Amino acid sequence: MSLSETQILALAPDSSSAKSGKDLAASVAKWKNMGSNDLAIWGECQGSGKDAYKTQIDVQNTAFKCSCPSRKFPCKHGIGLYLLFVRQQSLFSEQQTPEWVSEWIKKRNEKASNTATKESEPVSAEKSEKQSKDKEKRAAQRTSKVANGMAEVDLLLRDWVRAGLLSLQSKSPSYWQEKAAHLVDAQANGVANILLALRDINYAASDWQSQCLYHINRLHLLSNAYRNIDHLPPLLQQDVRQIIGWTLKKEEILSDDNTLQVTDTWLVAAKVMEEIPEQKLTVQYLWLYGQDSQKYALLLDFATPYSPITNLFVPQTAPKMTLAFYPSITPLRALVNGNAESEVFAKPTHFYENFTDMGDYFSQQLQQNPFFDNAPFWLSQVCLVPHQDKWFLFDQNGLYIPIHSKFSAAYQLLAISGAAPCNLFALYYQQQLIPLGIWSDEQYLIL
Repeated sequence: MSLSETQILALAPDSSSAKSGKDLAASVAKWKNMGSNDLAIWGECQGSGKDAYKTQIDVQNTAFKCSCPSRKFPCKHGIGLYLLFVRQQSLFSEQQTPEWVSEWIKKRNEKASNTATKESEPVSAEKSEKQSKDKEKRAAQRTSKVANGMAEVDLLLRDWVRAGLLSLQSKSPSYWQEKAAHLVDAQANGVANILLALRDINYAASDWQSQCLYHINRLHLLSNAYRNIDHLPPLLQQDVRQIIGWTLKKEEILSDDNTLQVTDTWLVAAKVMEEIPEQKLTVQYLWLYGQDSQKYALLLDFATPYSPITNLFVPQTAPKMTLAFYPSITPLRALVNGNAESEVFAKPTHFYENFTDMGDYFSQQLQQNPFFDNAPFWLSQVCLVPHQDKWFLFDQNGLYIPIHSKFSAAYQLLAISGAAPCNLFALYYQQQLIPLGIWSDEQYLIL
């Protein structure tokens, strides 16, 4: 698959890695023993140490490996090597694959084959019974821990209401971190993240109250939902548990006959990276859109210092594959089931032409799932307008929605659109929009 420079830079874990990668691609003298074939691209980059760093890229499945000590994935050497290949392919002679590259490709193929074999192997009755008992025991222990954690959340909410919202302005970061740590210990990581979101609010901003109430209301709703979880519809029970922090294994989802699976050509519309320092986690959000099904999907991937991100689908590409959706009353999060084949990235046929229709869809989802808060949309003919110190998107009917403070590319969007109406891919979050991509002159650009 041939990638553009924009797509390669979109693979970088952060802006500093992208910049360093571009610098390395411009420093051809640092590279030696470069080569490529249908399976891989490789090269050696001279760094500060005695030995050059061996960098390699699996071009069939978009994966990177480098001998440098960086814990970022892909590292700057991987980004730099790929950029250099795109810019000056003549420097990469088609030659016999070095042993260190072929060994890596071989191990990757063997791992994929062994995983598929292991998943297809039947489990003995005795082993299955033991696994079932162990699972029930772990579930009971976790249920008890989470119940204690949610009871602590109830006490916090009562204290905040009694003292008033203004009291939250004076809370130190250590206060929020301590409370969040208690919930992590209670195996309620999702609830802990809501507390950390309350910590990160800019309490000097003019709209801090609305942001604060959003998260407090979410905590209150989640606490009540968990207390009455046995009375909720089964799929909504799954939503509540997943928001609190329960995780489902891939095998559980794929082996469930009720799992929604959709085969389609999925447009990779956007990639968002988020750091959670307290948990030493990097979260990757990949937003997809099915050309035929007109369904939206989210691929979530988590990386730790010792476990890299595995879903390296590139924005502006369109893999044809099957997605299995997590159980939910409003299914959005999914995982890949099987292999992917590259297709042509084409412009979607369905755009929301006004905010009224978009709002109607969001309201329908919210009626089914009161925790529904991340809604991707293709928007047609919307216009970016600044007002005082804020940005807004206007539709053709003159309705407007504010741009979320997380969006930092307003001037880039303004320059690309020329202040004229444009077609966007955007995320509706907390009653605000976060633009993630734009169609310009029949070309899709990541923001």
